[in-house]
Amino acid sequence: MLPCTSPPASASIPIYPKIHDDPESYVADQLILISSDMTQAKQLAQLMTQYQARVIRRRKLTDLNFVLSTFRLSKSSAKQTSVKQLLENIRANHPQVLIAPNYYFYPQSTPTARELNNRNEVFKKINKPQGENCGDNLNVGMLDGPINIDHSSLTAQKIIQENFYAKGEKLASNSHATAIASILVGDPNAKGLNGVISEATLYAGNVMQQHPKDKKKMLATTESLILGLNWLASKKVNVINLSLGGKRNLLLELALKRVIEKKIFIVAAAGNGGPTAEPRYPAAMDNVISVTSIDQQGNIAADANQGNYIDIAAPGVDLWVAGKNNSGRYNSGTSMAAPLVTAALSLLVQQKRSVNTLFEQALDLGAVGKDPVFGFGLLQFSNCGG
Repeated sequence: MLPCTSPPASASIPIYPKIHDDPESYVADQLILISSDMTQAKQLAQLMTQYQARVIRRRKLTDLNFVLSTFRLSKSSAKQTSVKQLLENIRANHPQVLIAPNYYFYPQSTPTARELNNRNEVFKKINKPQGENCGDNLNVGMLDGPINIDHSSLTAQKIIQENFYAKGEKLASNSHATAIASILVGDPNAKGLNGVISEATLYAGNVMQQHPKDKKKMLATTESLILGLNWLASKKVNVINLSLGGKRNLLLELALKRVIEKKIFIVAAAGNGGPTAEPRYPAAMDNVISVTSIDQQGNIAADANQGNYIDIAAPGVDLWVAGKNNSGRYNSGTSMAAPLVTAALSLLVQQKRSVNTLFEQALDLGAVGKDPVFGFGLLQFSNCGG
């Protein structure tokens, strides 16, 4: 959702979103809690014992200025009551406690075998100058899965990775993150896989793990995302790409607000649930730039989410991205569109230009002005030098 002039202040008593009693939405036996300092964290841990929950991880996050605690419910508690019922009980008795499920967030991409949009065609659509390598002295961040830095399009690039998925979980596939990285910083000498900001340094937080029930799927948790945001804030990136989405979570929102207060912009995929799908977060959150996907003809992608939170559109159907064994492949989704906006915005920030330039330069599509399908319209790129 389009950034405001300044983030809204947090209320003293949090206004929680609806709790979804859906085992596919969050870790079945976990809750996460934010406290202002370690003393309060320990006090709240004592409180949580009343609900048969114990701390399994606790971290002081210096750059976000809070303590993040992860609790596991006892087996007897998990059998007797659902996470939804337990949370409602805790919130009724202790309304000022910042506590939520450890929600899942999924990549917003769809594999495809069609062969339509090569990299140069995409660059033409967003008006990126051909043959101009952008991103020198630029730091950009992303939270996703592991990147295959041995891919020929990435091996010579400036990529720094750090892991944040929970200990004991299985590593996610590197397919999604490698695709995103190739769009952002792909080697200009790699035919067809040159990145939009190929000269930038990419700080990549690995927040993805294997789905507990389906090895072919991957997901991030609220906990891993918050840890990754804290790390990226410490690296002083100017824009963070989030090609993932899930249900609204107040704790993730607080972490994102802390990042935004540091004048770091957040770009997120709008979602691939179709025009009637519920909003995907964090894209639908205030002060996060939400990116939708269009095809080669400029039509909205058939599976793209729609709503008033959509800010801008970019090519995201059948994009040529890094694949297996140093090859390329075609992929689709708002996941693929988001890094194009991330790259363009990072250059605007580097040039000390207003974020509104991103929307003012957009090529209007659909209804006149901002609309719930295309937002302000199709991304149009600025020159590397301004």
